Amino acid sequence: MKLPCSPSNGTSDGTPKWPLIVHQLESLSQSTIASSQQIEDVILSINSAYRGLWDFVTLHKHFSTSLNASSHLCTVIPSMAMMAMKLKEICDSRDGCIGNGGDGGISLLHRGVRGSVTLSKKCVASLLCCAFFCAFPRRNEPLADTSEYRLFPTINFNKIFSSHSWPPCKLEFLFNYFSRVCNPNNSTGPQGNIVIERKGLIRKPDWESSTTKLFRVTVRSDGTIEDDAPGHLLVDFANKKLGGGVLGHGSVQEEIMFLTHPELLITRLLCAELDDDEAIIVRGHERYSRSSGYSASLSFAGN
Repeated sequence: MKLPCSPSNGTSDGTPKWPLIVHQLESLSQSTIASSQQIEDVILSINSAYRGLWDFVTLHKHFSTSLNASSHLCTVIPSMAMMAMKLKEICDSRDGCIGNGGDGGISLLHRGVRGSVTLSKKCVASLLCCAFFCAFPRRNEPLADTSEYRLFPTINFNKIFSSHSWPPCKLEFLFNYFSRVCNPNNSTGPQGNIVIERKGLIRKPDWESSTTKLFRVTVRSDGTIEDDAPGHLLVDFANKKLGGGVLGHGSVQEEIMFLTHPELLITRLLCAELDDDEAIIVRGHERYSRSSGYSASLSFAGN
């Protein structure tokens, strides 16, 4: 997979792009950010081809209306920039990514191919910080039919910053996650691993001929999946491209799950869209935020 720090990530004249990305991120890591305009400027410097095409309406609105805007701007963003700059160091470490390979050291999970990827939570945090700054090459919309990533969801955050993002509270969930995993007072960073496994049916069941009885099923109409099913397997059944509209327009079951458990966003980087007989199983991710409401009434409800 092409990471921002991959040798194959270069400008049109072949110049490696990672030093340029690091230089831009360094300007945000000094804890002297005056406004969200500096964040926009850095992102567009990394993605100069999209200057004039991307808008940052929702990003700027967040920093002008959120009660936590000052903390996010002065503390969280610099810490995120530092975490993103450590990507190569973290991913190249012995415990950064396990059982992977390819350009950049992390394998993609392609459609129709069973496999798994294990990433440290610190590696996931660094990768998602890079996604926030829109640093992943060839992962921006629209994707041509010939693109190598045409079957993958988007991962760069440009759409969630734009006027097309809805609802605007999504950034509160994401900054709550980043404020915890990029906390400069935590010298070790987030601990543990996240395992992402792609599975598929070897033989499809013959439902019409089956005489096997189903297990007992209990159906409840009260409560929420996140609060009332502790220790259970949580199922996201909504979209063949994982996360649905979480980085754009949408805020129902799937998007809420990805906002309250932001480490799930890493599946959008690694997993091509699902066939009808496939599933992705994720282990080790955490719930970082509480939510209230649903769809138009969704809101961030705290840590």
